[in-house]
Amino acid sequence: MTPIDANAPRAAEPRWLLWLILAAVAALAWAPRSVPGLRHEHPGGGWFSRDPDGLYHARRVERALDEGAVAERDERMNFPEGAPIPWPPYYDRVLAWSLAPFAPEGPERWRWIERAVSSAPRWFGVASALLASFAAWRMAGWVAALCVGVGVALCRGTINYSVIGTGDHHAWIALLSGLVLVLASEAARTGALESRTKGALVGVALGVLIGVMVGSWVASLLFLVIPLQLVLAVWIAVRGARALDGLAPLGLAAHSVAALVLLPAVFASPWRHEHPWMVVNLSWFHPAQLALGAAVFAPLLAPRAFAPRTLAARLYPLGVALALALLAALAWALELAPARGLAEGFAWASRADSFMDTVQESAPLVGSRAESGVLFLALGYGVLALPVALVWLARSAFAQRRLELVVWIVSGAWLLGWALVQRRFADPLAVPMAVALGLGAAQLTRFKPRVSAPLVCLAVALAHWPSASSAWRGLTRPAATAEQRAFDAVAGERLALEWIRGVERTDASGGERWSVLSHWDRGHGIEFVADAASVATNFGSYIGIESYRDPPRFFLSQSPDEALALLERRAVRFVLAPASLVGVLRSQIRVAGPELGAQLLDGAAPSERYWATMAGRLLSGGAALGAGQRWLDPARSSLAQLALVHVSRERNAQVLDPRSRQALPAAFVWERVRGAELQWRGASGARLEVQLALDFREAGYGIQWRAEALADAQGVARVVCPYSTEAGLGQGVVRDAIWSCGNERGAVRIPLAAVRNGASVQLER
Repeated sequence: MTPIDANAPRAAEPRWLLWLILAAVAALAWAPRSVPGLRHEHPGGGWFSRDPDGLYHARRVERALDEGAVAERDERMNFPEGAPIPWPPYYDRVLAWSLAPFAPEGPERWRWIERAVSSAPRWFGVASALLASFAAWRMAGWVAALCVGVGVALCRGTINYSVIGTGDHHAWIALLSGLVLVLASEAARTGALESRTKGALVGVALGVLIGVMVGSWVASLLFLVIPLQLVLAVWIAVRGARALDGLAPLGLAAHSVAALVLLPAVFASPWRHEHPWMVVNLSWFHPAQLALGAAVFAPLLAPRAFAPRTLAARLYPLGVALALALLAALAWALELAPARGLAEGFAWASRADSFMDTVQESAPLVGSRAESGVLFLALGYGVLALPVALVWLARSAFAQRRLELVVWIVSGAWLLGWALVQRRFADPLAVPMAVALGLGAAQLTRFKPRVSAPLVCLAVALAHWPSASSAWRGLTRPAATAEQRAFDAVAGERLALEWIRGVERTDASGGERWSVLSHWDRGHGIEFVADAASVATNFGSYIGIESYRDPPRFFLSQSPDEALALLERRAVRFVLAPASLVGVLRSQIRVAGPELGAQLLDGAAPSERYWATMAGRLLSGGAALGAGQRWLDPARSSLAQLALVHVSRERNAQVLDPRSRQALPAAFVWERVRGAELQWRGASGARLEVQLALDFREAGYGIQWRAEALADAQGVARVVCPYSTEAGLGQGVVRDAIWSCGNERGAVRIPLAAVRNGASVQLER
């Protein structure tokens, strides 16, 4: 393939053709982003979001609308201590500003916010496809515009973050990144690098975009800003032999304005006090890095000292590289604050690896840990041609001195490397990859475009066949049948969260400061949907190692007393136990203690001993029973201070009840109560047994609660029961509550107040 000829004449292309292509690209991008997936049908009508991070953005936007500012700390996380919010504020600020004029009032306001936040990324994804298509039109005409637009529209790596139902910030970041790349490319293509005024204006625009981008996602500095800085470094090297009067104003303005735009977010960051030079969260490190970038360009403003084509100009890039290396070495050797921040960042990241390894978007696209076929699903078969396209672009950039191509070469190579390591970077890679491949496609069709262009565009679409076929299946999937809805575990868990939201805000002691404990990946749902505090959340170890570890410690504990002590320390009122807890057993063992694997695992499945843990008890009615209803607990008693208060109607077909071998309900909600102390007086050493049945008629589920105790030397036997024979404690209905001791037996009547207050109840003969 010959290099791109910048001087080759291009036939005038009608404006209507551009609008036609953009309309086609918009429609093609909209369709796969409308597939129901993260948007889930609500049993009560409408839809809800399955995206946990989107739910937390919705919570933050809701607070911003109510409080007037984007919160930097959340007392509902890591309860009761609270925790700083890892995300910087700008994305949620943009959403709050945009939604404020339209947000309704009333009890359904939170649902409206959830759906609005979970719809915004679809618009960002479509905008990214249109932006890339328009940029390709400007560089190479209609063939490139069509190919690039189709490539971004169908790229699964970007669809995943912009499909309806997701509310996370990554589609917004990808759009800002695309704007930065296009603006830098256009600056080089249109001569802004040769004009001080134009260069400064472009630099200001780049600075605003970069500042907002880093203020929306801190990692943007490393993964998306550094590639631009590398591009600028190449341009500085070129400046030694070519007059680029606008480069210094552009670079200085871009870095200075970005630092200024970012400063309000840094001043508000809760991390700047405890870790003022932290890398992974917003701190002074980030504006300092941008300020250092500005310092690189300041000397170039001197009209004579570093004039183009002089020896000083040619040696300047080498001098800057040596100065930066020396500065880094001194900071590291003297343990200055920025170097300590970097070291702390690496140490912190290594501690968080056990959490990050469980996050799907952190998984690679290649290697032993990658899923089969995930590379081509995320990026299409065109990724195989991307290295060739980048080499060809480099040849064209050198042969034709086209500095705009450097933008796409550096960003494409940089983001390809990161995407292969972490699939989340397939999203920002989509635009530079499509541009690189689209420019190559335009070059292939330059002789007979009317004949070859449709074939090339078809090839681009077929290159994304895994993604396109998946989207088609999603769009044409028939509506769920009544039987399928009965096994909708996602809906069951959602309704359990909404049930918690609807309970009385005061607990048994009359307090309003209480939390809900569940596996860490239910945390954002607890905070937003249940409107309650969480122990562990989807931020994982980012907000505290102990917060991350406590739920596995609780669920895998085989001592109810120790487990209840943990609940009390964390002020837990409700425990949300989804049936899917069984599926995260290995992950919980890794966090709570690898030595537990020998006890709780039988190959890949839970061992019998698992059903003696708190997780096993909470999924099987509170009793530690093994095969043949054999007690696994020497106390031979069900849980005494945890009451089952809600059971999902929907079932989880993947998890079977160990007693009935039927599909378990999707979620159980247990409430911590003091429990009524049932007392019986008789002969010393006599065995008191108490049992009752608890029915959840709407869910078609029931349990048997049983407990026993021996009478002490004074002839008093005591059993603590968490259930009341009166209504008012959850949705269960108690029946057949009886006590027995030898040949004696009688009915049990337990007032609700006794369960709430821990009062004693004398059993009547």
